[in-house]
Amino acid sequence: MCGIVGIVGHSQVAPLIVDALKRLEYRGYDSAGVATIEHGQLARRRAEGKLINLERRLKDEPLDGTIGIGHTRWATHGVPNETNAHPHFSDGVAIVHNGIIENFAELRGELIRDGYSFSSQTDTEVVAHLVARELARGLKPVEAAHQALKRLEGAFALAIMFKGDEDLIVGARNGPPLAVGHGDGEMFLGSDAIALAPFTNSITYLEDGDWAVVRRDGVAIFDIDGTKVDRKRQQSLSTSFMVDKGNRRHFMEKEIHEQPEVISHTLANYLDFVGGVSDVVLPTLAGPEIGVASTKAFTCQLSVLASLAVRAGVARGTISKEQEKTLVRALSEAPRYANQVLKLEEQIERIARELSRYKDVLYLGRDTNFPLAMEGALKLKEISYIHAEGYAAGELKHGPIALIDENMPVIVIAPHDHIFEKTVSNMQEVAARGGKIILITDSKGAALTSVKTMETIILPDVPEIISPIIYALPIQMLAYFTAVFMG
Repeated sequence: MCGIVGIVGHSQVAPLIVDALKRLEYRGYDSAGVATIEHGQLARRRAEGKLINLERRLKDEPLDGTIGIGHTRWATHGVPNETNAHPHFSDGVAIVHNGIIENFAELRGELIRDGYSFSSQTDTEVVAHLVARELARGLKPVEAAHQALKRLEGAFALAIMFKGDEDLIVGARNGPPLAVGHGDGEMFLGSDAIALAPFTNSITYLEDGDWAVVRRDGVAIFDIDGTKVDRKRQQSLSTSFMVDKGNRRHFMEKEIHEQPEVISHTLANYLDFVGGVSDVVLPTLAGPEIGVASTKAFTCQLSVLASLAVRAGVARGTISKEQEKTLVRALSEAPRYANQVLKLEEQIERIARELSRYKDVLYLGRDTNFPLAMEGALKLKEISYIHAEGYAAGELKHGPIALIDENMPVIVIAPHDHIFEKTVSNMQEVAARGGKIILITDSKGAALTSVKTMETIILPDVPEIISPIIYALPIQMLAYFTAVFMG
């Protein structure tokens, strides 16, 4: 998922654009670039890999200019290299793009027949040539962009800049989000409000089919037919503090440790209010999540769903008022238990060091712990690039057991509950084949387990309704620290 930034400002914008792109790193990327207008001419710097490579390039070859666009690219059409990195140029047009132009092959063939040549493998360069062709036909920049947009099919967000016009960026949205930021004598474009947080919290979100003419004194927004439309200007809740790592090494680590607080905020909202909710959005109050792998948003969603389930049970008559009080009390204790789990960080980091030496990992769980097993495997795959799979423990005999040996760590999520003994039987099957068992359980489960484990992570004894929330934390921490050790 690419990231877009545009600034029409009154100071040097290249450093500001790079700073904004850093706040879009959570979207994932494999190359980056910036373009400005220097003395009336388009100029750009691009680099494969991380933003630090682009920063080094800009240090050696600075870019001047008070207007610019920037981009972090996740390769779709064309390999990740500098040639395919954005921005792309064509005869006085610079463009950055998020999404996929579905009819690019047809348009590319048409443009080649018209004499246009391509330097990249991307679908983005097609759009740059389309706009340039409309300029060559005599259209002004804004109308040239509009006519080019009408030819595009697919899901995309765009920012377009023109040689010689230091007071114009055209933005467009058809699917992927694009926000306009309002400043004092300067304007901004960004893939989301987080990118623009240090510059402004006054935001207008484009809707599908919108395109915007952005100048220093404001923005005009049009639909695809060219009819001017009004879009609501709103105050973003994102702040520059929210996108700062603080004293943590990575955003994921920071967000893991924010979970007690954001779970508390989310539950406070619902435990007081959900009874009166009808036909409304149910927000999770996790705040911006910058890390690529979801952590606090996941546990806040679990908290919301648990709260909703309690209220639904009361409304349907399947939960008594007394049971409701017990469940609400249990939910309100989730932040306290989450803080206790975070104190196990040293043990989990040690286990992760060992886990990082393996190529394959299996996660097992029963009942509500089966989805957690899949979540744990997903987290490990996402950020450590270790192959991992989550299975229902009851299905162990039907396939994955054949793969288990001394080179296969098996992470078992098993609080002591009504099916705990069944999971212990699965652990015995794993142990019989030499599998390395990492057990995540509570004190009673640890005491009753006779199976030898490589490690046992003992969590607090918690009520069943909050068990998935609390047991999500150690699997997140395992994935995070394993990724750190993997480099």
